[in-house]
Amino acid sequence: MRISQLSSQTGVTVATIKFYLRDGLLPAGQRTARNQAEYNEGHCRRLIVIRTLTEVMQLDLASTRRLLHAIDDHDLPLSELYQEIGLALYSDRSTFAHAEQLTEAYAEVNSFFEHVGWTIDAGAPGRHRLAQVIAAMRRLGCEPGVKFFTPYADVAERLAEQELDLLPDEIVGAERGAAVMRSMLLDVVLVTLRRLAHEHRVTMRSKTATP
Repeated sequence: MRISQLSSQTGVTVATIKFYLRDGLLPAGQRTARNQAEYNEGHCRRLIVIRTLTEVMQLDLASTRRLLHAIDDHDLPLSELYQEIGLALYSDRSTFAHAEQLTEAYAEVNSFFEHVGWTIDAGAPGRHRLAQVIAAMRRLGCEPGVKFFTPYADVAERLAEQELDLLPDEIVGAERGAAVMRSMLLDVVLVTLRRLAHEHRVTMRSKTATP
């Protein structure tokens, strides 16, 4: 298909497609003339992945590029591929907490992982994000104690098992991208459903409290 057809099928403007091509996010098409190229369904799929990462997941282009590179690296083990998801989602390691507060939060995170029996890499970006959350909650005076997270961890582990059961024994080709996108989009589902559940329960409590 021509670039105009690619644009029509994906809803991505021609100008944006050309930007992705220049930036290396989208592979070049098959050259047919000096200023013309043909594209295929693989390009359509890639554009949908890029737009999902940048619009639904709200990743910046640098994180999107890094994640796409990991998906394309078929020699990268699944464990490292999932680590790349964490790096894409939690790339910002800045914090407004004092060093001492963050050190204390890290100690609590380590203790919590021991409590729930999780084996987590010391450099996992999610470990830092959880420490940031604990430090922020403490500074805001709304810290419930790290053991309060145990039911969240139980649910998260069950969901992770359910998700991983969907994967074939060997992930190859487009399945790698599908696995990554499903994992990231299910993050959005989990957060959205939790927020909607809050909305539902608050409404039900209000009805119960009404004379």
